[in-house]
Parts: sequence; C-alpha cells; structure tokens
Amino acid sequence: MWTSDKIHRTFKASAISALAVLLAAVPLRARTPDNDEKPRSVDVTVQGVAPGLLKQDNFRLLVDNKPVAFQLVPPETRTSILFLVEDSQYSRWMLSKDLATAILGLLDASPKGTWFGLATYSDRLKLDDDLTQNKERIVSALRNLPQPVWPEVETFDAVYKALDELELIPGRRALVVIGSGYDRSSEHTADEIQSKIEESHTLVYSIGIGSRLRGDYEPYLRYDRRMRFAQDELFLRLIAQDSGGMSWFPKNEDAFRDAARQLELALKNQYRLVYFAKVTGRHEFHPIRIEALEGTGSQRREIDVRARKGWRY
Repeated sequence: MWTSDKIHRTFKASAISALAVLLAAVPLRARTPDNDEKPRSVDVTVQGVAPGLLKQDNFRLLVDNKPVAFQLVPPETRTSILFLVEDSQYSRWMLSKDLATAILGLLDASPKGTWFGLATYSDRLKLDDDLTQNKERIVSALRNLPQPVWPEVETFDAVYKALDELELIPGRRALVVIGSGYDRSSEHTADEIQSKIEESHTLVYSIGIGSRLRGDYEPYLRYDRRMRFAQDELFLRLIAQDSGGMSWFPKNEDAFRDAARQLELALKNQYRLVYFAKVTGRHEFHPIRIEALEGTGSQRREIDVRARKGWRY
C-alpha cells in the first residue's frame, strides 16, 4: 500500500526515476458474489505494440507466477474517455493555457467514434457534461467553466468517484486526470485509491499541470515547495502506473500536444488477453507478468509492453 508517508519515503529514495513499464490485468467484472468460486473471465489489456504485429503465441501470461492459458481476442470497439480536471483556487493560477491545450489536443487526437465526458473537481466532483461523441460540447463546457471559489482540493475523492462512475459504462474506458496531484481534505486515502484501481477496468492516464513551474521557475522555488510538487507528481505517476496507463509532466505548454499524440497511440495500440480465474470474493491481489516476444525460432527477442501489475478480487 502507498500511504502519504510512503509516497514521501518513496520520493526520498528516488523511486520516481525507477517508475517505468509495469504489468497488470483488468477484470471484466469488478464485483463478484462472495460465494462465487466459479471460473470468471478476466481481461488483460496490453499496450505498446501496434495491432496485428503480435499473435497469441507471441505472448506468455503468468498469474501468481504460474503460466495460465488464455485467448487473444479483439479489443472492445467502444471507447469512453472522461477528462477529470482540477478546477480550484489552488490550481487555477497554474492552468493558463495548459488546460485548454491538453484537452483540445486530446480531443483532436482521439479516434473517431470515441465518447467523451468532462468532470471537474475542487471540494467535490462535478460532472460538467455527460458522455457524448460531440467534441464541441466538451469544448463549450470547458470554456464556460466559472471562476473557482473553493481553495480545497480533494483529488483522492474525485479519482475514486470518477472510477465508480466509469465502472457502469461498457467497453474500453480511460480516465484522464489533469491536475496538480495535490490533496488537502479527501475522505478517501491513497491506499483506498490504489485498491480501487487494482479492481477497476479503467485505464488511468495523468497529465500534471504547472508546466512553467517545473520548467522555468523550479530552480528558484523553496525546498518545501519543490518537495510538495514532487510528492504530488509521484501520486499522479502511481495512479497511472497501477492501472497500466501513462503519465506526462510537460515542462512547456507545447508539450501537451505531444502527450495527446502519445495517448492516441496508447489507445490504438492495444491487445486483449482473456483467461479464466476462480474468484472467491476475498479481494486478494494477484500479481501478473506478461512476456511478449517477436520474431521466430532463435531470433526471438522479448519486447517491452505495458499493462497492469495485477488485479484484486
């Protein structure tokens, strides 16, 4: 579990530089009856390689360090993306063009037929627009955001609630968190967010705001301020990492469009492995490892892929 203290210790140990490609599975159904011990289908979403280049025999799947049989099936056709945007007095001065550049870039880069939603948060989560395929509705809702009045930032509660809402939606789901990562008064803890992600079907992608601070002004900030920003950034990295998603921390405003292009590729370059597991309802964590190989015979070599590091039932 990664509590706030543990996040701080992890940063002090320079774990930020060690965060990279990790593996995990995504369950098709996050809730099961406590007395249900029958095999249930489980999804493993794998990213990082263009579709069609790898076949079933290019993958090896291990659950609890044991190889398991699986089927390679096409990804679900429907994709829903919810933008979760921090909109508080704390963050508004950081946003400037960051917010518009990030969201408009992601809208432009997303595949046709994608569903979009916009939610904002400060002291609470607010759904600013229901899921729609009309990009202009999202743009309009973004432009018409009122001036924030609350200094409180409840990032943990907003992420938890957004994951709850997305679990009700069919198909592939992505939560794009755009914010500082700062949390001041949430009821939910970092540990609870981790557990929620480990049993959720949703991929989380995070984009850190405050690019100019991290770029031009960071060398001039006080030590405690830099530490605060670093811990907040680590939280955003962790929620993406645990879900099998990605995180970006652009150091200038133009870099947000690069993040948009990388997210577009991440959503397109996906494989779906399905296997069966006995689910007891005890919410235990099961680590997963995926080996992906390309080539044939002695010329085979392992390639990097990205997925969750495990699932919790």
